[in-house]
Amino acid sequence: MTIYILVLLAFLMHVGFAGSRLAVPLFAVDQGATPFVVGTVVALYAALPAVLALAVGRMTDRLGFKIPLLFGSSGVFALLKIKPLRNTLIASGIVSSAWDLYQFFIPIYGSAQGLSATAIGVVMSAFAVAIILVRAVLPFAVRRTGEAQMLTYAMFVASAAFCLFPLFHGAWTLAAVSFLLGVGCGVAQPLSMTLVYNTSPPGRAGEAAGMRITVNQVTHFMIPLLFGGLGSVAGYAVVFLTNAGFLVVGGWISMRYHGKC
Repeated sequence: MTIYILVLLAFLMHVGFAGSRLAVPLFAVDQGATPFVVGTVVALYAALPAVLALAVGRMTDRLGFKIPLLFGSSGVFALLKIKPLRNTLIASGIVSSAWDLYQFFIPIYGSAQGLSATAIGVVMSAFAVAIILVRAVLPFAVRRTGEAQMLTYAMFVASAAFCLFPLFHGAWTLAAVSFLLGVGCGVAQPLSMTLVYNTSPPGRAGEAAGMRITVNQVTHFMIPLLFGGLGSVAGYAVVFLTNAGFLVVGGWISMRYHGKC
C-alpha cells in the first residue's frame, strides 16, 4: 500500500510543479514580460535543488540500504576523472538545457506568433505525449542498439527539432515539431540517468546521481537567464539554432566516446 501512496504523492507533486512551470511563463508573457524576465523567473525554480542535490546524493550513499565505500575517496573531482561518467554528465546537462529551453521559450515564441494560451497548451502537450509513447517502447529499442548509441541518436533528433522550430508558426506544425523534440528528449533523459548509474564507482551511485541533478539544476538556472537575454537581443531563431548546436556537440561527444553509431 505504501508504494501506491508514494506514487500518488510523486504524481501530485509533478503535476503541481510541471503545471506551474507552464502557467508561470504564460502569465508572465500575458503581463508583457520580456524573454529575459521570463527566463529569470523560470531560473528561480532550480536555485535550491542545484544547491542541495549533491549533498542529498551523499546522504543517500551513507544512509541508504547499501553500505557505501566512501572512505579514502578524493571527492567530487575524482568522479569527474572517470571519462564515461564525465561524458554522460555533459550529455545530461545538454539534454536538460534543451528541455528547459523548450518549456520556457515555447510559450514566448507561441505568443509572438499570435497563438492563444490554449493553442500553446496543445503544442506543449504534443511534447508530453511523445515522451509517454517513446518511453513505452524504449526498453525494446535499447536492447537492439544499446544505451549509449540510443542516447546519441536521441540528441541528434532533438537537435533537428530545434532547427525546425523557426520555420513554422502555426499551432499544428509546431505541435508536430514538439512531438519530434519529445521523442529525442524522452529517450535521452532516462538513458542519461541509467548511464550515470552504470558508470559510477561502487558505493557512489547516489553521489553520482546527485552530481547529475546538480548539473541539470545548474542548467535549469542558467539556460533561462542566458537564452532569455539572447532572445531579447538576437531573436527567436538564434536561440533555437544555438541550442541545436549544443545538442550536436553533445551527440558528437557521445558518438566519439562510444564509437560511431
